[in-house]
Amino acid sequence: LPKQCTFLELSLQPYFTQWINIKKSYADVTSVFPKGMMVMLNNLNLKHVGRHHSGIDDCHNIANVLIALMQRGYIFKQNGNLNS
Repeated sequence: LPKQCTFLELSLQPYFTQWINIKKSYADVTSVFPKGMMVMLNNLNLKHVGRHHSGIDDCHNIANVLIALMQRGYIFKQNGNLNS
């Protein structure tokens, strides 16, 4: 996003400089950093929905991972930023 903003001569808004890294959140709960979404789904005993790497299907699957982590009591916090 920073490169795209520079290319378009737009300023990068501060809220685009930090985010929640789902893999890090998953690792906080399981103590294992996952290689990808399929690993998280499998280890959380979740069924993969739709086609892998399909934008909307990936969103559904990531949402299911988030729900599973919340059900385990995880409180999400910002854990990624532009400099990490």
